[in-house]
Amino acid sequence: MRDLIKSMMSFSWAMSLFGAKQLGNVVNPPPPGTGKSAADAFDSVTEAAEQQLGDLKGAFEAGDRMQRTMVDAMFGVPSSAPPNAPPPPNRQPAAPVPRPNSGRLDAGTFVVLGDGLAAGMGDFALTEESQAFCFPTLMAGQMQVPFPQRLVQPPGIGNAVGFPSLSVRVPAIAQTTVVDHPVEPVYNLSVPGFHVADAIRRRPVQPLVHRGDSTQTAANLILGLATS
Repeated sequence: MRDLIKSMMSFSWAMSLFGAKQLGNVVNPPPPGTGKSAADAFDSVTEAAEQQLGDLKGAFEAGDRMQRTMVDAMFGVPSSAPPNAPPPPNRQPAAPVPRPNSGRLDAGTFVVLGDGLAAGMGDFALTEESQAFCFPTLMAGQMQVPFPQRLVQPPGIGNAVGFPSLSVRVPAIAQTTVVDHPVEPVYNLSVPGFHVADAIRRRPVQPLVHRGDSTQTAANLILGLATS
């Protein structure tokens, strides 16, 4: 136990110094050819840590793909690299991921019904940061099937379970369109506050914002209103 505590403390101290060093590299990048950039250094450490994950390596790769796709989307860059693009520096080309064996199950379409947990509630709200790691998104990544869902701008929407309901205010502070990616169709039909009866009967209803019904407002934003 003593050796484990020593190792953990050494690891924490090394990561603190590593972060400080890379922050310096971001502010004052080294001249080309004289040293690693901050991105190269982080990739090297990530690759070393990845080798220690064992059975969790698949989960890491799925989450890493989703995070990189989100960053590409934020900067307006297509998520798929050109066919002949070289691999990133200091990273080996990823081995082809075998297609999951679904047996006789047709996994071409993966649709989820649920409440805030399935929708991706996190930090007391539904936002695109937490939606990226909700269990349906992770399952779709493992199954290698498309899973379009509407990503909500921070600070999010929805009421946290066990806390007083908030007044409906859309858009909230720092939001513009509230929903960043109004995709059609939507495969994640989960809405914070939904019960079984809601999942069966509730549908998007005009107007978009229902001042006295936060659940209906969330359903309109997440499921989408038909456009004329």
